[in-house]
Amino acid sequence: MAVGEPFYFWLHVTYRLFALHCPRRLGGRVLRRVLGRSLFGACGANLILERGTVPSARVKVGDRVQIGANTRFMIGGGLTLCDDVLLAPEVVFIDINHQSENPGIPIKDQGWLAPKPITIGAGAWIGFRAMILPGVEIGGGAVVGAGAVVTRSIPSGAIAVGNPAAIKGYRPGMEPKGS
Repeated sequence: MAVGEPFYFWLHVTYRLFALHCPRRLGGRVLRRVLGRSLFGACGANLILERGTVPSARVKVGDRVQIGANTRFMIGGGLTLCDDVLLAPEVVFIDINHQSENPGIPIKDQGWLAPKPITIGAGAWIGFRAMILPGVEIGGGAVVGAGAVVTRSIPSGAIAVGNPAAIKGYRPGMEPKGS
């Protein structure tokens, strides 16, 4: 074990035992903030981390980020949540995937593709139960609707909904130049 690994392990155990589901009225939000800051790869100021979300060392969090309840990080490479990102409950981030090129071998036996990092730009809002897939970049101020499955990058200020997510418009004042 490298230096710091036992500490990180016990910090994670403490988080799962005490902070993960602790209600707000018993200081759960404060406990999750304090422990979560040490469990994320990097963490800015004023984090709000709701119940049921387990922090990951592969996630970098900016300032004033709000992470909704039961958010899931299935991250093998990296996820960056820039400043002022708002995540509704049950958002799922997945930056890894199975290989599936050889039809003669069961997919479960083909191994994994290389992780593709995900970036969520400053001020973006990701709706309830949205799923963000490998290699996606969501631009600053973008809105991803509830239940959307984001398979490709979304530009700044765009409003994307559906499965797969498609751009339905832009936030007022954030339209692309020349439209």
